Amino acid sequence: MKVKIISSIAVSILLTVCNISAQANVTNYESKGNLESPNPAGCIKVNELTNQQNPVDIFTGINTCLVNHDYKNAAELYFAGMSYGLFDAKRVSDNTAHQAILVFV
Repeated sequence: MKVKIISSIAVSILLTVCNISAQANVTNYESKGNLESPNPAGCIKVNELTNQQNPVDIFTGINTCLVNHDYKNAAELYFAGMSYGLFDAKRVSDNTAHQAILVFV
């Protein structure tokens, strides 16, 4: 079972890296408060996430899960964090803000 979970995480990371390498010409501009985690999720179940959390909050939770060897929750939080990030990118008209999700990964 652990092999399947670890394999799923590895495939997800590889797909993300492939996506990033296709967009290698990215300039990162940061401003104060940008990409902060005001409400860190911790290693929680996906159904415990709220609309008050941002992708950075979720990605800090992934780190906690990985430290605790909870790979199932880490994988689920990864997909939730990517979904939150992509949703944020779609709702913002500034194309330079669409690169934020690349910073998390």
